[in-house]
Amino acid sequence: MALGLGPPAEQDSPLLCLPGELRNRICGFALTYSDGVYYVEGLDKPRFSRSPRAKRDVNQLKYVCRQLYGETKGFEISFSTVIFRKAYGKSAMPSALAMFLRFVDSIGTKWLISINAVVLKEPKILTDQENHRNARLGGGDVAQTARLLHLCNDNQQIAFEVDVRGFHGAEPMGLIYHGSYLDAVYRRDPSKDTLYDLFGPDIPEDVAEILEFMKAEFLYAPIDNDKERYGIEDCNLSNFKLKPQGTWDEATFRKKARSYLDGGLGLYDETELDLWVSYAEEWYKVGI
Repeated sequence: MALGLGPPAEQDSPLLCLPGELRNRICGFALTYSDGVYYVEGLDKPRFSRSPRAKRDVNQLKYVCRQLYGETKGFEISFSTVIFRKAYGKSAMPSALAMFLRFVDSIGTKWLISINAVVLKEPKILTDQENHRNARLGGGDVAQTARLLHLCNDNQQIAFEVDVRGFHGAEPMGLIYHGSYLDAVYRRDPSKDTLYDLFGPDIPEDVAEILEFMKAEFLYAPIDNDKERYGIEDCNLSNFKLKPQGTWDEATFRKKARSYLDGGLGLYDETELDLWVSYAEEWYKVGI
């Protein structure tokens, strides 16, 4: 016999959203008694009990749910991605990284080891050129970034995904340089030169000279210093992904990148543009 359980009213609990047939089977299991139940007339209202003299209703789901809540409180962070996000328009609010570190301090090791995935989101997009030496992970400062990296190293079971402030596709050239910097600092493969890959093998000599200057001045010169102050050399970052801010918009990125490559450097061709798009899309979808 169906129990007549309808859809939950203003609830989004996955348990209440289970198919009716499955919910009926679960409730039937919890409320079936082989020796029957007794109808008891009470002073307030009739009820069903396990014996004629029982004082409690046979349906104990109300108390069971309270007990289950107490036993499972906090378990949601073990089964779901935990997202830390700085609020819009509230500059006084802590950064996403600062929020995460305060959370870590409050929960202790017992709960930290139960987390599977953490996302640090910084929603504010900086439209001005930001110094690409400054890898503000989750909006945090140097000390916070260093601590985050060591937490990643000490908690390999957690997959970290971190927005990098100032790393976004609104300015394609900025995205390319910033991505090259982050790749060099956190994922550097000595046999790979991301920046030259993005400009192709046949770039004019004068452009190559500009790239060498920019790499020396703005990109690779501070890498050793940054690795030392962030403690990157001591961290295994395999569980750590760096992501651009915002959402991926291929049409807008392609349009802006085409304009820059053609008008700014005179390097435009469809193959080159496709290469930029493929790198940017991978950074947005997979991360660095």
